[in-house]
Amino acid sequence: MSKQAVHQQLNRQIKQEKVQHHLLKAVDEIRVKHPTMAIRYLYYMIKPDHQQMMGRDLFEVFCKQHHLTRPRIPSYIKTTDSQGVIRFENLLMYQKPSRIDQYWQSDISYYQVNGIYYYLTFIVDAYTRHIVGHHTSKRLLTT
Repeated sequence: MSKQAVHQQLNRQIKQEKVQHHLLKAVDEIRVKHPTMAIRYLYYMIKPDHQQMMGRDLFEVFCKQHHLTRPRIPSYIKTTDSQGVIRFENLLMYQKPSRIDQYWQSDISYYQVNGIYYYLTFIVDAYTRHIVGHHTSKRLLTT
């Protein structure tokens, strides 16, 4: 190895350490306001100027090596209650709606307001995809 190659390698290593130090400082600043933000979002928020030195995947590896990841918090929201549910066969599997109000479909979703979860049920016309009816409840029941 020539002297020039050794110095070039040392310069690259010093530059890379500076970039890593800058990224560690930036991640720490963001973690103060957003303690549970995923590292991929951190990458896009920081938008490292030295992308030729560290791309997205290498940034994620770097964060994992420096224990900057946060455990994923599982969601304990129930959107289905399968106890005692009667399953019906899909009578419309090979049917296509040809007019309004021929077939209706239903879907359920949930949202949170002030720490309270509400369940929202929609009835949708299969032909027009317009909402025909809806219902909101604090519980996952139809009554």
